[in-house]
Amino acid sequence: MTGGTVGSLIAAEAVLRGADPYPAVAKALRRYRVWNWAWYFETVKIPEVADVLLKTLGAEIAMVWPHPLSRDYWFSRA
Repeated sequence: MTGGTVGSLIAAEAVLRGADPYPAVAKALRRYRVWNWAWYFETVKIPEVADVLLKTLGAEIAMVWPHPLSRDYWFSRA
């Protein structure tokens, strides 16, 4: 949801300046696209591997990349 909000704001600013919004939005959302791709890959393409890593290594190690924010969120709730 944050990515959509940021993308909309960046696009609106580009349109107001008379510029093409796509390059600005793509640049602003690059990190979100990487995180979304990583979540997709591990939940759709390799869920068994992700499950084994979480069970054997533990979440702190298995979620080092690309999920440091998620890891910090879950461990702050412990």
